[in-house]
Amino acid sequence: MSRTRTVKPDFWDDEKLSSCTRDSRLVYIALWNLSDDFGVVKGNPVWLCSNIFPFETINQKTFIGWLLELEKLRRILMFPAN
Repeated sequence: MSRTRTVKPDFWDDEKLSSCTRDSRLVYIALWNLSDDFGVVKGNPVWLCSNIFPFETINQKTFIGWLLELEKLRRILMFPAN
């Protein structure tokens, strides 16, 4: 279930995040809403994309690229779950 989260003003001054695409930054904000209280969210790209952009057709490769941008900046950590 989605959580109500707020975007703190510091977000807009984050120099690391400013180096990635606007779409990646939007995905990053959306991940806050989808994550649980521990900051964990289901990592299935198809599920994520359909929840973040429910009314848009986005190429899966493009969406995964946005996730990889965030991972490269160490803003997200992708890991396998059992």
